[in-house]
Amino acid sequence: MDSLIHTYVNSKHRIALAAKEEFAKFGFSGARVARIAKRSGLNKQLIFYYFGSKSQLYEAILSRASADLLPVVRSAPGKPPSRRLRDTIANIMSSLDENADLARLLLGDRRDSKSAANLAHRTASDLVATICNVVSEGQGLGYFRDDIDPMSIARNSFALVLGHRALSSLTDEPTSSQESSDQITDWLLRLLAW
Repeated sequence: MDSLIHTYVNSKHRIALAAKEEFAKFGFSGARVARIAKRSGLNKQLIFYYFGSKSQLYEAILSRASADLLPVVRSAPGKPPSRRLRDTIANIMSSLDENADLARLLLGDRRDSKSAANLAHRTASDLVATICNVVSEGQGLGYFRDDIDPMSIARNSFALVLGHRALSSLTDEPTSSQESSDQITDWLLRLLAW
């Protein structure tokens, strides 16, 4: 029985890894189940048996990637808001750098999968809300200017992080995520300073 369970888990894991690469590279519309099967070393029928459909497979991959990312970006309470903002931006940046496929999955075309689009939207919204909470807390404690909309700061911060991720994959001049996260946070802190 243990051998059967191990085979099931191993097969699902191989399919998930292959699907994550395929969806990140080609998007939902361009991804092909045949290539996922070939890359995983398993047959298409097994993919449909485990996941039901291409859309459900995509949703499972995006859901897992999102679930892996969100706990990592939470900054420890008790630190000054400026430190928490720096930690939050750095955690998001390094998580996306370590998991480049997730950024592509978040930004990918999901017109054919409404639930995947909703999941990507929720993931982005959760990340933006995490930044917004840190900024709001800092404003409430008097660390940051209170005449700036924290949601606006959070959305623009997330856009800078995703922009860095997208740009670093297009250029030949890679910058470290720590360096970029420090630059983004420095700009934000200057903007938020009294």
